[in-house]
Amino acid sequence: MTGPGHAAAIRFLKSDHVTAVDIGGVATGEFDSVTVSDSALLGGALRVRFSGFAPQPGQSWRSVSGPATGEFTSIEVTGADPAEFEVRYDAGGATLRMKSDPTLAEWLADRGVPADQRGNDDDPDHDGVENCLEALFALDPMSPDRPDIVPGTAWVDGKRYGAVTLTTNAQTIAGIRLLLQASADLQTWDLGTVLISDQPPINGTIRRTYRCETPADELPACFFRARCAEVIDRPVNPL
Repeated sequence: MTGPGHAAAIRFLKSDHVTAVDIGGVATGEFDSVTVSDSALLGGALRVRFSGFAPQPGQSWRSVSGPATGEFTSIEVTGADPAEFEVRYDAGGATLRMKSDPTLAEWLADRGVPADQRGNDDDPDHDGVENCLEALFALDPMSPDRPDIVPGTAWVDGKRYGAVTLTTNAQTIAGIRLLLQASADLQTWDLGTVLISDQPPINGTIRRTYRCETPADELPACFFRARCAEVIDRPVNPL
C-alpha cells in the first residue's frame, strides 16, 4: 500500500508477504491501515515508512484493523531504527508502537503482579522489598528475593573511603529512580556520594560502585541506604 489513509481488505498474509504502510505527519491520524474483511492470519514483514515527522516514544498506529491471528515475522522501518518499535496484537488487529520506558505499573504487569498490588509501596511477594525497589533492583516481584548490595571500602589517591556496590536494573522505569544516600550516624542522610565504577550492562542489570565523598578517617562511620524517589529535572546521584 502507498499513500496516507489507504485501506485494503485482506484475508491471508503469506510468510514471504510484505505489508507496507506509510505514516505521515501532516494531519493527525494520517497513516495507512489494513482493514480485515472477514478474518486474517498475519505473517511476513511489516514495512513502515515515516515521512514528514519524527516518531516519539509511546506513539502508536493501528496498522491492522479487524479480527486477525498470527504475527508479523519482522518489522522493517524507513526513517527510524526498527529496534525502537514493536507490534502489539489483540482481538481487534495489530498496532505498531514506538517503544518507551515502562511505567512501574506496566513493568509489574509484565511480571504477573495482580492489578490491585501494583502500587509503589505494595509487596506482593512479602519479602520486605516494595514494588518500587523490586523494579529498580531488577528483582522478581512475585518471588521473595533481596537486592544485591555489597558494602566495602575504596582507596582513592591514598585515602580510604566507605563504599558500596549495587546491582540495579539497566532498564529505565518511567517516573522513578534509585537514590543513594549516605550518613555518618544513621540520623542525618546528607553526606555526598561519588560514582567510582560503572560496569557495562549484563543480562539486563548494571553493577555500580559508589563511595562516600568524605574519607573514612574523617568520619565515625559511613552508612548507605537506597531509596525509591520520583524523577526530578536534575536528580542528584541517580543510579
